[in-house]
Amino acid sequence: VIASLKNMRLIRKVRIQGVRSIENQLLDRVGDLSVFVGKNSSGKSNVLRALNLFFNGEIEPGRPMIFTRDNFERIPRNKKKKAIEITVDFELPSSFHLRKEFSKFKSYGGSFAITRRWELSQTRTSSYDTMQVEKDGDVLPDSGSSAKQFLDLISYRYIPNRSNPAAVLEKESQELASSIFLRMKGDTHAAELLSQLNTATKRFLQNASDSLESSGSPLGTPTLATPTSIGEMLRMTGFIATGSHGGDVRDEDWGAGHQAFFLYQVLHSLDTNYARFFGWRQATIWGVEEPESALHRDLETRLAGQLRTWSCDEASRLQILQTTHSAIFTMASDVGYWTELDNGATKLLPMEIQALTRAAEVKGVAEWSHPILSFPWNPVVLVEGSIDAEALTHVASVVAMGHLRFFTVPSLDETEEYRGKDGIIGYLKRNTSLIKNRLPEAPLIVLLDWETSDQDMKKARNAYGENAERYVLRMNPDYCDKKLGKDFRGIERFYPPEIIENAHTAGEMIVGMKSDKPYSVSKSQLSAAKRRLLARLTSEKDRKKLQPLLSVLIEIERMIKGDSGIQISLPGM
Repeated sequence: VIASLKNMRLIRKVRIQGVRSIENQLLDRVGDLSVFVGKNSSGKSNVLRALNLFFNGEIEPGRPMIFTRDNFERIPRNKKKKAIEITVDFELPSSFHLRKEFSKFKSYGGSFAITRRWELSQTRTSSYDTMQVEKDGDVLPDSGSSAKQFLDLISYRYIPNRSNPAAVLEKESQELASSIFLRMKGDTHAAELLSQLNTATKRFLQNASDSLESSGSPLGTPTLATPTSIGEMLRMTGFIATGSHGGDVRDEDWGAGHQAFFLYQVLHSLDTNYARFFGWRQATIWGVEEPESALHRDLETRLAGQLRTWSCDEASRLQILQTTHSAIFTMASDVGYWTELDNGATKLLPMEIQALTRAAEVKGVAEWSHPILSFPWNPVVLVEGSIDAEALTHVASVVAMGHLRFFTVPSLDETEEYRGKDGIIGYLKRNTSLIKNRLPEAPLIVLLDWETSDQDMKKARNAYGENAERYVLRMNPDYCDKKLGKDFRGIERFYPPEIIENAHTAGEMIVGMKSDKPYSVSKSQLSAAKRRLLARLTSEKDRKKLQPLLSVLIEIERMIKGDSGIQISLPGM
């Protein structure tokens, strides 16, 4: 069964005005896992600080906002009234279960904005802040208290890159212990209580423990440094793990990379354990600053993949915004912004993830990685033409298979000029040794047109190398509707016949239609109509009509899973 990851995009848009280096910038799209990439001191982290100020009322954890320091200042100064203003557009996901006290937010239709504003007092010695709820641009009356109540439902955690993992683990272990204590009800004998505590801790940290052990760490079965007596409960702090020598190793003695990696596992377990808030906490937003710090490449890949999975998991109710210099964390994201300074002010420029990754490499922000290794957690499918890529991407989005990424050779690797079958074969020949470096669950797939000859299939498979029989595919014309015959060369043969019929009726192409024969079309007519046919396809959402192309996607999934007989079901089918 193909697992469909549902998201929890609580924040849809953010406008930041007057925070540090940000004069006035709009994040018009915030994804499940958004990334900000740019040079040092370009203002990436000021986005995370602005959100920390919005949710928690302080610029960084433990650092109050000082207006004269944290307000954007133009040089030379102007006489305009100084203010910091942050507006966040929310859309309540289906997983949001509001208590009766907050039913008014449902009456807003599930989408609204909250603006929080700080102004410097007339004496310039202090600042005051106000909140208001807005719906469709209109300010709702007396909404300040409602805004604060709603924000209390959301936990925003800012994780700076200079955090000391051991210190944070120690602090969080106390909160984790408190959470476990709350679950233990009734009077219990001391020995039994301590035994229950140990068992409950191991159960709570099971996922974190599994992740650490699977990372290749020499440390195993991490758990809280649980007390040996009731008196120690009040001062219980930190974690311990079993070292390769068999003895206990306290968290401050772990390697920095494994400390940091384990920290994220603990924070995820802690922040997404909503049961301990008795309905008063509904979602978590993380602002993560350069998560790649202290991680070697394998841990970097693992953590980036986990952030991606967690942010797409509806049950976690976790949305993440991160800054990075790493191509790995950039490619794990679904929404990206290039960050740069322009005349002393930060500019946040939206970019597609592929383009953002390459821009960071070209501008010296991130290390270069070969394009064939792009999207390390997604199967990458090379197709012959851009229309093929767009058509298959559309169908994949309709049937919740967006994890499949479709590219032509030039769109994957901008240094390449040639597309089509010959372009793919040449590209494979030049990069055979790199193909096998992709993860088994995210291979490079080659999908050639249905009319590709057996000889060309052999060439492509020889160029691909190991596992070519499994990963070099030809679109199967048996999936096509019988009305569309061999005249429809290319992906158009897999389109719903209604699209061809409607294009003919609209005068976009001339099609021969006889009741007892497949439709016929000239090569020139089909070639001239390809873009218009694609436009009709991308407006089609009916899965049954898209079945021929859907069958192609299912075949790709079967090859990835390594079982040609696997049964795959899709939501709504």
